[in-house]
Amino acid sequence: MPSPTNHKRGFAVKPRTHLPKYNIGAHFLTAKTFQNTPFFGDPHCARIFCEELEAARQTYSFHVLAFVVMPEHIHLLLWWDTDELPDLTISKVAWAVKGRSARRMVA
Repeated sequence: MPSPTNHKRGFAVKPRTHLPKYNIGAHFLTAKTFQNTPFFGDPHCARIFCEELEAARQTYSFHVLAFVVMPEHIHLLLWWDTDELPDLTISKVAWAVKGRSARRMVA
């Protein structure tokens, strides 16, 4: 059965996935562009996404363990101390990065 997605701002987002096998509290996020449009094949758009990921990292104080930007999707592996940042959620991070990136790309 396919996992549900949420289509907002041109991205399809899978529900939050923890990595309990490693028990490190990491968060994995995959986001696809709307209709698999290869926006990130354009280096300017890929750069915008990376800049907004860094801005969100600084704002919310999470750690980027790994990420990859492919032409039509991204993968993020993030971590933060939930005791120090109890209100931070993967949804909040995704909203910040994707929303700001999308607004800049269409401007």
